[in-house]
Amino acid sequence: KIGFTKGDILHRMAALQTACPMELRLIGTGPGGRYLERAVHKLLKDFQARGEWFRKEPFVLEMVRKFCPISPLES
Repeated sequence: KIGFTKGDILHRMAALQTACPMELRLIGTGPGGRYLERAVHKLLKDFQARGEWFRKEPFVLEMVRKFCPISPLES
């Protein structure tokens, strides 16, 4: 999932986890806002699974590395 939150990221992940059968893992965070979120979604539209969820593909992971440099990306 690639998205913007104003609140605490861990609380947001906990809320998302309750509706997701697979365990969620935070792989990156970075500065930005709604404008950057929309730009990244547009850039990755061909890899969109549903809504703000994207398939784990090399190009998507490269964009996470580029736009979310605060947390290291795990393979």
